Amino acid sequence: MTPLEDFKKWARWGIPMLVVILGLAAWSLLVAIPSTFNDLANQVPGLRISSGLAVVPFFALFTASLLLMAILLFMGLKKAAELAGYLFIVFFILTLISIPIAFIGGPLLQNHYLPKMGYTECDKLRGGQSFFFNDWVKNPEWCVDQKDHAWVREQAAKRGGEKK
Repeated sequence: MTPLEDFKKWARWGIPMLVVILGLAAWSLLVAIPSTFNDLANQVPGLRISSGLAVVPFFALFTASLLLMAILLFMGLKKAAELAGYLFIVFFILTLISIPIAFIGGPLLQNHYLPKMGYTECDKLRGGQSFFFNDWVKNPEWCVDQKDHAWVREQAAKRGGEKK
């Protein structure tokens, strides 16, 4: 069996998997990232910010270039697939570079700017703090062990109701 035949056998399963991965990346780009910025702009009472979302654009390009290369190879277009392979390498390197920047720089930026916006870091909310995301609340009194963001929103609504 030739390498191209081996690849075509893999491509029957690999291409649909890449499409699913690209779909998840697209969801992050079109829903999760804008939602986070919208929450920041609207000064919501509780935020959950994922530093990993900064990697998604590079991951999407990396996955799309791999998908393009796979489709071109599956169609037997070796020269075009070779060019897509160069794109894949560039986007893969950008993805690798973006990971430490996102997971080190992201929390540093959060710790610098969010307190200036009136947020307090909270590691007590359900789901807790992790390597992947950080929770922030507008009022430190809302940082209560094992409560969730819905509870934080309820407390903010009650507090808003008291002011009227």
